[in-house]
Amino acid sequence: MRFVYIETRPKLNVVDMVEDDVWRYEELPKALESQQSMTKIQLARLVKWKITHGVHRPFLPGMIQKNTEAEVQEHTEKAASLIKDIQPGQGAAAITSAIEAALKQVCNLKSVGPATGTLVLSVFQPKLVPFFEDELYFCLHADHTGKLKYDKAEYKSLLVEALDIVLNQNVEAQALEKTAYVLMHADKLSDDAKKELEQCLDVTSAGDQAKDDTAEAREQLPKSKASIEEAAPEGSDVKKARARRKVDVQEDDDASLRRSKRRKP
Repeated sequence: MRFVYIETRPKLNVVDMVEDDVWRYEELPKALESQQSMTKIQLARLVKWKITHGVHRPFLPGMIQKNTEAEVQEHTEKAASLIKDIQPGQGAAAITSAIEAALKQVCNLKSVGPATGTLVLSVFQPKLVPFFEDELYFCLHADHTGKLKYDKAEYKSLLVEALDIVLNQNVEAQALEKTAYVLMHADKLSDDAKKELEQCLDVTSAGDQAKDDTAEAREQLPKSKASIEEAAPEGSDVKKARARRKVDVQEDDDASLRRSKRRKP
């Protein structure tokens, strides 16, 4: 599922979006298990996924192209080597230190900041490295005020909170990311899809670890989409999106009223 910011984002083909999600969450991590580094083509596609999944930054793909193939492979290989073998048993401090070192390394690439950098790290190590996305940050920081800076300090605070859940509740970081995103954008689903979503989140199977992870992650996050939106600071993309939805609803109501008046004899 994706939330589309109406005024800036081009229309996206649903089939393409689903294919991109499958690639990002399944195919790319699987491919990287046998790769020491990421290719420039893989990085470019990952950035494309990022700008259609979250805040639309149309200039970013072009900026990423300024990196050479050798630079991409060098820095992603060094970053991956720092996190590929980390294990939950090492403890939060050691894991945090490894992730921060890897993030510093991958951010040596041109136009790769903490948000894009953590996305790169998360596909190398989806179990323990959370992606720095707005939805997850606001879920874990209900008292945050002001706009996000997307800097390393903010990611550090997200990482501390996320690892507390990941390590103590046996939940994968990727499950937290997905859960936060779904909760934030659940209003885009049909009523039937919402019911199906609730069943998937509430009913777990002993033989289905993915459902277990998602249900446990959901228990650690705010129960309602409204609570997440309320936690978002004024002026943030989340608040703006909520305001736009209210305007759209009011415009629909006004249009319906005008049509009703025209039909009266």
